Order: sequence, then structure tokens, then C-alpha cells
Amino acid sequence: MHEDGSYIITGIRKEHGLYDNVIHKIIDDGMGRFWMSTNQGIFYVNKADLEAFHRGEITRFVSISYTEEHGMANREANGGVQQAGMRASNDEIWFPTQDGAAIVNPGNIKINMVMPPVVIENVWVGERLVPVTAPQFTLAAAERNFQVDFTALSFFVPKRVQFRYMLENFDREWINPGERRSAIYTNVPAGKYTFRVIAANNDGVWNEAGASLVMVIEPLFTETRTFYLLLGALLILLFTGGIRARTWQLTRQEMKLRELVDKRTGELRREKQVTESLAEQLQETGSNRAFLPISVTNSARPSRLLSAH
Repeated sequence: MHEDGSYIITGIRKEHGLYDNVIHKIIDDGMGRFWMSTNQGIFYVNKADLEAFHRGEITRFVSISYTEEHGMANREANGGVQQAGMRASNDEIWFPTQDGAAIVNPGNIKINMVMPPVVIENVWVGERLVPVTAPQFTLAAAERNFQVDFTALSFFVPKRVQFRYMLENFDREWINPGERRSAIYTNVPAGKYTFRVIAANNDGVWNEAGASLVMVIEPLFTETRTFYLLLGALLILLFTGGIRARTWQLTRQEMKLRELVDKRTGELRREKQVTESLAEQLQETGSNRAFLPISVTNSARPSRLLSAH
């Protein structure tokens, strides 16, 4: 609850660590645990883990479940039309099942505190088996798909051992493989990675140290620094060449334009000269015509005067 009295509801499901999503009853045992009944059995979760998950401090938690392997006559609990469970005055917890009642005495629950040792067994690259004999090994540039096999040594209910694994620099969070004891990766880029796997025993006690393996995947030539330097140099050359080609093209266009302008200017100059020459000739012709009648007239008048006498 917040200071202002409001609440935040957090959804918790199987992928977060619950043994099952369908729960009939939740009972507080007074010892820091919530006991729950489902059709798949009964289980408990530590209250502190649920509170840490609600606050966002952890992303997963562990549920400890009980079925026929632990003495239940029938794992299927019920309670649709009746009380699905109760805590008695002596602190025992009763859950009705399909074959009678399952009774839990929380004070008698013994927790296995032995952390299971974790071992990375093999690495498969395609059909090739790569035994793990050193803390680091290298894969070729084309070997991007591989499988890592692992196990944990626990002799008390080994089927209930839980695993989480992560390929550092590739996975964003821990992966829960369920009952599978292998991790499969495909299309992993070149680089240096550390594969880590941790395990918990039947009571959810985790070996946080686990086991690790450093894996180096060599790069293809197209992923190397040399390739990118050559590619950058090629791009620079192409860019520079493009600029030069464009400059040359513009220069050629300018030269052609100048030639065209010069040619047209020459044609206009010649046309002007022709026009001016014709204008001068016309002007000279016009002047001769203007003086010719006057001369003829002046020369003809005396002849007429003489003939009159």
C-alpha cells in the first residue's frame, strides 16, 4: 500500500514461478510461507519472495510442490462447492483432495540445504560433439548454431532439480528450461560470450555460483574491422569519385554552353554586319536617286528657252 492509501495489484503466473495458475486456496502458515492447493498438487511459496517480486526486485521465484511422490493419495485438490482448505488450531493445514484430505504440518517441513553442484557436460555444434575440457573454447566463423548440455548432481528427488541459464552478451535475462537440461542457440553473432547455468535442489536452494564456459565465435571476413575499414575507404572513394564525375560533367556542360553562346554570338555579329552593310547600300542608293532629277531638270531648261527664240 502506498502512503496515499492506494494499492498496486501485481499479476503472478506460472512463468514467474507459481507451480500452477489455477489455485483453489491460499493459506498463511504463520512461518513466512503461503500454502496453495491446485489440481496438480499442493505447494508453498515464501512470502518474502512474493513481496520482492511485487517490488520488482526479482523477476522469478521458486515454488516447492508436493504430489503422490511425497505421500499424497491423490494430487488433485478440490473445493468448488466446499471449503478448499483450512488452518487448524494446532497450525496444521488441511486440503481436501479427490481421495481424502492432505494434512501438512508446516513445523515439520525439513528443507534440503545442500546446493547441487552444476556441471557443463558437452557442446554440440551441428552433429559434432565438442567435449568440454577447458573453461574456454573457440568456434569457427560459420559455427553459429550450438547446443550446451548441463546437469546437476542431486541424489534426493533429482527430477525436481531446477535450472536457469544465460548466455551473457546475448540473453537479456535468465532462461528457465523446465525439464530440459540443455540450451539451444541459433544465429549467434561473432563475439565473446560466457555461458552460465545455475541449479536449485528439490527444496529450491540455489547454487548461484553454478558453472560457466567462455565461448568465442570467430567473425566472418565481412564482420571484421578490416572489412569495415575497407568498406569505409571504398565509400569515400566512391563519394570522391562521384563528386569528381559530377564536377567534370558540369564543366563539360559549361564548355558546351560557352561554345553554343560563342557560336550564336558569332552568328548574331555576322547577321548584324550584313544588316549594317545592306543599310549602308540602301542609304547610298537613296541619296543618288534624290540628286538625279534635279540635275536632269536643270540641264533641260536652257534648251527649251533657246528653242523659243
